[in-house]
Amino acid sequence: MHKNRELKDFSVPHLTNLNEDPQLSGKIYHNLKVKKNLLIGKGSESEEPDIILRGIGVRERHAMIESRGEEYFLVALDEGASDYLFLNGERVSKEEKLHNWDRVAIGFNTIFVFRNPLENTGPRGFESEKDIEWEKCHMEVSRHILKVEVTPEENIKTQQKYIEINNHV
Repeated sequence: MHKNRELKDFSVPHLTNLNEDPQLSGKIYHNLKVKKNLLIGKGSESEEPDIILRGIGVRERHAMIESRGEEYFLVALDEGASDYLFLNGERVSKEEKLHNWDRVAIGFNTIFVFRNPLENTGPRGFESEKDIEWEKCHMEVSRHILKVEVTPEENIKTQQKYIEINNHV
């Protein structure tokens, strides 16, 4: 969360969250105009990110959203971060330009939607913005990681297995 809580201004580029509980989607808002480069990650004693996440697979310095004029870029900050950094279901290994309605997945469960009101485009990979929901976006990432089509039930089993493995590492 930004150190200064800002009002939600949907007329500027921003991120909003997706949650598996639809009532909680859109409740987290990050204004991308407040700072040129926004650090995303768990943080450490010596550095606090602008957007703090605590989920599985999130690194201390996971990613950055860089503003270059009116364009925004998602940047992986190290190789390990790229294992859990996705844009529209595709792994981000270095940097990718963000477009209106892009889905940004960080770690195993955190998904944001990038909105840029200056771009009058619909979502890539979906028929309309109404189709952008947590489960569909999580499946988008799971298909890439597993390289197969999975049902929601299989997706939950995969998450549970992943948690078990990571708790023993």
